[in-house]
Amino acid sequence: MIESTFGFHKNKANEIIRHFITLDKNIFRWRSIIGDGNCYYRAVIYAFLEKIIFDKNIIFIKKLMIDLNNIINPENENMKYFSFEIQNETFLINKNLVLKILYLIYEILDNPQNSDGVQTCYEFLIKCFNFCKHFDQALIFYFRYLIFDFIRLNKGKLYSQNFAINIGNLLPANFETSDGGIIYFKFR
Repeated sequence: MIESTFGFHKNKANEIIRHFITLDKNIFRWRSIIGDGNCYYRAVIYAFLEKIIFDKNIIFIKKLMIDLNNIINPENENMKYFSFEIQNETFLINKNLVLKILYLIYEILDNPQNSDGVQTCYEFLIKCFNFCKHFDQALIFYFRYLIFDFIRLNKGKLYSQNFAINIGNLLPANFETSDGGIIYFKFR
């Protein structure tokens, strides 16, 4: 985001630099990420999981484990909407490892005798996102899948069926390209 801000506001570069330098007074964690096209999804799912941990929402953690187990599954009927490449990448995710990570978070948060459970889970979450590509990719796919499934289930209700939706690199098998290679999915 900072990179793009410099590109669009070159006349405000000094002000932006000054604000950037003072970020450490207001932000206690900094996580740089690669520009792989998943930055938005990663940021949203990370903030969401962070809130779940701070709220000790073990019910949602259970739901997340069940959802991931069902979604990252060759028998999942909705996988037919995704390209062969996306399907292959998804099934390379070590689902058991991801489920074990979430189960550990669940167990720590569910233990009333663990007074620093929230802090432990938060630190663990950071490490998992930073050092476990399977965890990172599984949660990105989960978030993209939820968005895609919402759109698929609501086609024609919230917008016309001809409405083109840019869904990034989570593409179904039948897609159309327009606008210089931007990929859209049209529901039929």
